[in-house]
Amino acid sequence: MIRFAEPTTPTLKLAYRILLTHAEAPGFIKWFNAREAIMKELKVTSETFEDLMRELCREGFIRTIETGFLQVRQPGEPTWPEGLEAIFG
Repeated sequence: MIRFAEPTTPTLKLAYRILLTHAEAPGFIKWFNAREAIMKELKVTSETFEDLMRELCREGFIRTIETGFLQVRQPGEPTWPEGLEAIFG
């Protein structure tokens, strides 16, 4: 059974979907771009953005791969790719 389908709460689900649509392959997104997209599309404050990102990270939907860079877990992806070479290809 695939553990990481989507977040269960509506706001987290929307934030996750926004990150998926703005991420580059393989789910890579700059923190600044994530912040800009979520704040603009969900019309939230920077504090709420931080809370959303913290919760998405806690639930395993995003991770910091390097300062200022995130990786978004793809729908149904059971594990993270290993090492930065798997991320930056």
